[in-house]
Amino acid sequence: MTLYQAVKVAKERIMLNSSRQDEIQNPVRAEFIRETTEALQALVDCAETVRSGWSGADERLPECSGNYLTWYVSEEYGAGAVIQKYDTASKSWGMAAALGGTVSHWMPLPEAPVQEKKHGGIR
Repeated sequence: MTLYQAVKVAKERIMLNSSRQDEIQNPVRAEFIRETTEALQALVDCAETVRSGWSGADERLPECSGNYLTWYVSEEYGAGAVIQKYDTASKSWGMAAALGGTVSHWMPLPEAPVQEKKHGGIR
């Protein structure tokens, strides 16, 4: 089961196990359910970003702050693939903002490689 599928199933189960009566009788539980559902939706949004590959920066920006592979375009430096940090609060790309270029496309970085230990060393 993928992260996306797991989050979706968990969200559906929370919604099935809550009711309007719960909200009236136990507002603390209702608040917990609401916050949990919002957190799960944020995970779903991030999972969608990871699954979708290249995105046009003029069409959609990342839902989560972090490092991304970007296609950076600058009159001074030309164009190419660059890893940059995106900040959701300021809606800005670190290097692009500092150097005056633009990000035309972006995509999540792949997972880091997993290193196996074999006979006392890393394989």
